[in-house]
Amino acid sequence: MSGFGLRESHGSTKLVRIVVVGETRTRKSSLIMAAVTDHNHPDPRIPPLLPYTNLPSEYCSEDVLFTLIDTSLRPEDKGDIIREVKEADATFAMDRLLDNSKLFLKLIRKVVLVTLCVSKRSDRLETLDRLSEYWLLLFRHLKVRVPIVVAGYSVIQKEHNTIDTKEITTPIRQQCREIEICIEWSAPRLSDISWLAQAVFVQAQIAAMNHIGPVYDQVTNSLKPRCVAALEHIFELNACDNDYILSDDGFNHINARCFSIPLMPSRCRALIKSVQELCPEGVKENSLTVDGFLVLITKLIMDRKLRTLWTMLRTFGYNNDIRLVDEMIPYSSFKRILDQSVELTNEAIGSLRRVYHRFNNLGPQMMESLFETAPE
Repeated sequence: MSGFGLRESHGSTKLVRIVVVGETRTRKSSLIMAAVTDHNHPDPRIPPLLPYTNLPSEYCSEDVLFTLIDTSLRPEDKGDIIREVKEADATFAMDRLLDNSKLFLKLIRKVVLVTLCVSKRSDRLETLDRLSEYWLLLFRHLKVRVPIVVAGYSVIQKEHNTIDTKEITTPIRQQCREIEICIEWSAPRLSDISWLAQAVFVQAQIAAMNHIGPVYDQVTNSLKPRCVAALEHIFELNACDNDYILSDDGFNHINARCFSIPLMPSRCRALIKSVQELCPEGVKENSLTVDGFLVLITKLIMDRKLRTLWTMLRTFGYNNDIRLVDEMIPYSSFKRILDQSVELTNEAIGSLRRVYHRFNNLGPQMMESLFETAPE
């Protein structure tokens, strides 16, 4: 589905902690300072370890606040790194580029961002190994299951040597399934550094808010049970009458509700065709069955369109744990005293009548679909 935008989760203001970790002399502090100030030139007065720093409000969503946390790789500070990473919502791990400075950021749900340095010098290639041989092992040992963002920062030297970042990040991403986003930010002009650093943290926010962990099992390569239940719920709400298929009208209803725009007929046909190629039994009468709908969502995840999936889940009332929020379950949002009673409104009665007529004369198995639209 195209045109999907980000809709924030329900609930009160949340604090996201982005921890920046990495090797010594990797400009971790400079990255943070560039993101929160308008200073584009390196400042020799930047301390070796910055205090907690808040990301400017213009880069945060209305109900999420982001705090950037600098770290030190000194042996005596390892305990602090472990503590901060375990408490983080995002972590940045950084390493240094010399010839062509490239930073690779990795973002995790608690969010961890890792930057690596890459150049054509053989000793610099060793810094890539630190991602898999040290940082990822550390995060796995600490059971930090968060999204990872890898970002590359380039400073072009006099010889103008270049390195294709995709050649470096693609194999890393294939080997390290924790990595959700790979981005490159280059600074041919110092005046661009501040803007680019801010862009890095904006991408970190997106990954933090659209984490793969709750929805997809990367070991079994399958949707997680709670995600499947939520998607079946959404499918039932939008399926055509009693045919249990998602037609063009159903697609349009979902897209209009989630993204305020309908899907073009050609786009609907393209989506259905893509599912048919992957799962022929997922298409019936030029519409999607529930299995086809799950295949489509899995394809979105494989195409790294997690923002699309999370927008849909949140629009239909699911929180970050893929549970219906209290506002979707009215009885949990109000209290009554002993002498008070609760009555259905005329609108509620009308809704029940429509449901009754839809499922009238169906057998026990089909009647289960009546309650699948309210799984909680």
